[in-house]
Amino acid sequence: MFKLNYAGIAAAFIAASTLSACGGGDNNAPSDNPHLTTFMSVPNVTGSTSFSNDGGVVYQGRFYLTDRNNKAVDVYDVKTHALVGLIKGTGASAFTGAGASTDSSGPNSVSPVTGTNKMYATDVDSVKIIDTGSNTVTGVIPINAPGTTAGTGHRADASCYDADDHLLMVNNAADSFSTWINTDNDSVVAQYAYPDNTTGLEGCVYDHSTRTFYTANDGTDTNPNGELNRITASAVLNNGTNPISLAAGDRFTLGQCGPGGIDLGPGTDLIVACDMSGTNGAKLITQILNRTNGQIVATVPFGGADLLSYDSVSNRYYLGARNWQTGGVANKSLPFNPVLGIIDGATHALLFQVAAGKGAHVAVVDPATQQVFVPASAGSAFTDPGIGVYSTH
Repeated sequence: MFKLNYAGIAAAFIAASTLSACGGGDNNAPSDNPHLTTFMSVPNVTGSTSFSNDGGVVYQGRFYLTDRNNKAVDVYDVKTHALVGLIKGTGASAFTGAGASTDSSGPNSVSPVTGTNKMYATDVDSVKIIDTGSNTVTGVIPINAPGTTAGTGHRADASCYDADDHLLMVNNAADSFSTWINTDNDSVVAQYAYPDNTTGLEGCVYDHSTRTFYTANDGTDTNPNGELNRITASAVLNNGTNPISLAAGDRFTLGQCGPGGIDLGPGTDLIVACDMSGTNGAKLITQILNRTNGQIVATVPFGGADLLSYDSVSNRYYLGARNWQTGGVANKSLPFNPVLGIIDGATHALLFQVAAGKGAHVAVVDPATQQVFVPASAGSAFTDPGIGVYSTH
């Protein structure tokens, strides 16, 4: 059973309400502010256990979360919050679990094929195929280094689905290459190794309006603290005759960012979670770009986040900011203050900071039920790990 430190939650809630009252751009009364509504427990993850999770998605009324502790994808009903089950493979189809490092762990992200019972979960040197009807792993797609028949021993990490062309993009975080899979036959159709990148890749997202993939690049010679890259679906499909390349106009600087997750916002906006918490004196920020030209349209003074979600119903961004620090400047000698950060999609103003558990780096929103799912380990306000469920208002 989860236990809460109500004093800690109350203090964080008061701080969030004060932030809104000081010009956050939200007109809701405090009683209508985003807040924690309940917890969902995770099997075998209790007390001081470090909850190792990475990506999640809401699909067909269920919340799917990658869970390395249990070597599984956890499935919850979004309305009842009941655990439906754990999706686990066996033998060669089993998930890796928590390895010696994050880069040798899995599962990592999940991407459903819209309108079907098919879902993909990334893992070390592979992508697992899931049947959401039976909650079973039905196949494995090997992910090898470009031009080879061998894996790297590292995880396939972020993934995003292109419903127009039936393509799944998968980023190898530590190895700086992307792989595209034809979701009709589960074959690898293209790969691309990013130039002058030795620091890795982060989140990706597909833009239907321009049929373009965007990915967060951890750093290059030109932009050592991150850049946003774009590759069209047509370039992927034509890779056999005209190999994928990145022109200067497809590489956008992110400034002092340290990027993580990305998502499409309203209009031409694209949001990038930034985390420079490892650099003393660096500002903790979030960048919002015009994705058509790469121009930074807003630098929000809030960061230390990893993964995020945009919700078109509330027109807000929700960020899992595990490494936020009060004052907004990175300081290695001070503790982190993990929160769920909420940014207005229209004004780009920071609206709320709501207390979250330790390591809360994932925020998955469900527009249909207006809930945000935030998995975390125990923290100052939460004495047990699990999945916090927050209201969007």
